[in-house]
Amino acid sequence: MVGHQPGGVPDRVRRPADRALLVLALAALAVVVLGVVAASRSATGLDQGLTRALDGLPRVVLSAVSIVGGLGAVLLPVAHAVDLGRRGRLRFLPDPILAAATGALLAALVETVVGRGVLPRDLVGALTQPVGGGEATSAVSEVVVATCAFLVAMTGGALLVRLGAGVVLALGTTAVVGGDSTLAALLLSGALGVAVGAAVRVGVGRPATMAPLADVLAALGLVGPATGQVATDPPRWDGVRRLRGTAPGLVVDVWDRDAVGAGLLRRSGRYLLLRPGAGRGPEVATRAQVEHALLMSYALADAGVAAPRVVRAADVGGDSLAVAWTVPDGVAVPVDGSADPASVVSVWRLLRALRAGGLAHRALGPETVLVDAAADADDPAALTDVGRGDVASPELAQRLDVAAVLAFTALASDAPTAVRHGIEAVGLDAVRTALPVLQPIALPAATRAALRERPGLLTEVQQAVLDASGETEPPPETELRRVTPRTVLSVVGGGVAGYLLLGQLSRADLVGTVLGADLRWVAGAVGFAALTFAGASLTLVGASPVRLRLPQAALTQLAIAFVGLVAPAMLGNVALNSRLLRRAGAGPGASAGALGLIGLTQFGSYSLLLAASAVAAGVGPRASFTPSPVAVVLVLAAVAAGAVALALPSVRGWLARRFLPELAEVLPAVVSVLRRPAQVVRLVGGALLLDASFVAALFCATRAVGAETPVASVAVVYFAGAIIGSAVPTPGGLGGIEAAMTAGLVAVGTAAGPALSAVLLYRVATYWLPIPLGWAALHRLQRARVL
Repeated sequence: MVGHQPGGVPDRVRRPADRALLVLALAALAVVVLGVVAASRSATGLDQGLTRALDGLPRVVLSAVSIVGGLGAVLLPVAHAVDLGRRGRLRFLPDPILAAATGALLAALVETVVGRGVLPRDLVGALTQPVGGGEATSAVSEVVVATCAFLVAMTGGALLVRLGAGVVLALGTTAVVGGDSTLAALLLSGALGVAVGAAVRVGVGRPATMAPLADVLAALGLVGPATGQVATDPPRWDGVRRLRGTAPGLVVDVWDRDAVGAGLLRRSGRYLLLRPGAGRGPEVATRAQVEHALLMSYALADAGVAAPRVVRAADVGGDSLAVAWTVPDGVAVPVDGSADPASVVSVWRLLRALRAGGLAHRALGPETVLVDAAADADDPAALTDVGRGDVASPELAQRLDVAAVLAFTALASDAPTAVRHGIEAVGLDAVRTALPVLQPIALPAATRAALRERPGLLTEVQQAVLDASGETEPPPETELRRVTPRTVLSVVGGGVAGYLLLGQLSRADLVGTVLGADLRWVAGAVGFAALTFAGASLTLVGASPVRLRLPQAALTQLAIAFVGLVAPAMLGNVALNSRLLRRAGAGPGASAGALGLIGLTQFGSYSLLLAASAVAAGVGPRASFTPSPVAVVLVLAAVAAGAVALALPSVRGWLARRFLPELAEVLPAVVSVLRRPAQVVRLVGGALLLDASFVAALFCATRAVGAETPVASVAVVYFAGAIIGSAVPTPGGLGGIEAAMTAGLVAVGTAAGPALSAVLLYRVATYWLPIPLGWAALHRLQRARVL
């Protein structure tokens, strides 16, 4: 900040909105550069089409546009100077002039770099076009860069900004029609100019518009105190100024236009991170923020909650909004476990009052809750802030408040005390239903910071709730995040797999191969695809600790085919099979054990068939079983590393913690099945039928398109593709399976075209065709209340 105006207001400020604009401009600049490189081949055609379209305009119109652009670029600084002079702010004229000069200089530098051949050829080819005589158009338009930088850095009104945008549009149109620049170069010039203007605004600041203290006090009718007696707290994370000393028991919060955008990244990040209902959207407009704070204050007062009370609100000079509050007294609740029981009870009574009024605060924690040290437990705690909550709050928001108070009061005392007083205040149901959202991501920042000092406390709270409710297993967590690591992996994995698949499609005569397919083998592929559902059903019936009807198990496997359309591989399988077992009467532990046994059996079947296929694929006059020296060394190294790792107590302890609980769940199911030979036959036979049917379906698909790939080689390719499918976190392994199986078939000697056609035919038979049948099966099972 440079200089100060009377009343303690700085002459210049660096606005958070300017920083956000700079970040967005740099991001747009990067997107433009990457987009130009990616579309370098089509950029020339686009330029030619745009030029032809503009050439169709009447010459009078084009001449007028050219005049507007030329004169506008010259007159824009003059108009801005007149506007500043009228408002008495001529001292701010150097800012946009500095931005325009910097933009022009930077554009000239870019031209020099392009002329020396430093930049990639594709980028230069998209930015420029030859004009004859070995010359080319400019890669960057200096006048567009300078004008955009001037527009962003100036402090003119909305009318002047709109006129300036029209000037930039006229300049661009003239440049394209005259063949002086390409569309890509103009986009790059505009983004570069905006970035330069934003950088100047951040670097030298903007003229401050925040209201002086005297104006704030006068607008609120606080004529008693002198400005020298008023203390100003450091601005909050959201840019609000808090004034103290204006009157006994009174504080004043001031929202300034200069602070617009403060905390926007924090609020937006949390809003984008959490799913709808778990977080409020950010209010960017200052008036919207103030109106929401006033609404919450009135609602809290109506609910009888001790919180800041509105005394008066006022608009100060059109650039600031001020609110005078009376704030409750009290002391913060310690989060080191030393709080007395009365403080814990007071906090829970506060939450009970909020819930009775249908309110959600969304930030209950050590920074927002006060207790009166002289009061008893019958007095609810008070709020230091009205929060960013909800009136007529949704059920999820109220559950989040309960979870926040559970964690907060557990930090203040201990888990059993917090849970006991919570049940007394809001009831067991409210406390129990908060467990699925009792997650660090859902808690206020101050609570999360305190929890880092006491790891495991949330688990203790969870166990205390389970003990109080008589339950043995915690409910599954509610997914509060919009974007999870699995989502990111799905997008990235699907993109990579799609890219590989498109590359294979471009090298294959797909239409011709499919039209010539043998329908008898196609029917065989569809038939074996149907047998896979029989195999999966037998496996589930064989592993079940309770009696399952085979038709219900078969319908469930069909439903899994439909769920696989939106869920990554294996995720829908586990979810629906577990639900079927639970509905049939199996307990949570027994269901988990049965699913673990299914996985163990399928792994054994997979390993057995893979080994047999690998051996069979290597049998022949040219086959050799002599192992590669490199393979021998790698195997021996892996065995040695495993032996060394198992010799370490820490590794053995980690393995015991990781796998012994799962084995403890699976072993009872294994023992139960081994006592019944018929169950063993169903379990093992179903697993072998499942894998063999998939191999047979892929083999029939290869034969249908005329490929003569041996069945053993096809089996090896299938098992490799199954591994890829489970590793790629896309619905049904989409993209990954196709790419892997096609590459595998090509590697064993199948031509690229038939290989891709065979894989696509296999996927149609085993993945796409069962989807509508799976939808019908899912609805039937739901209507019958089986799922």
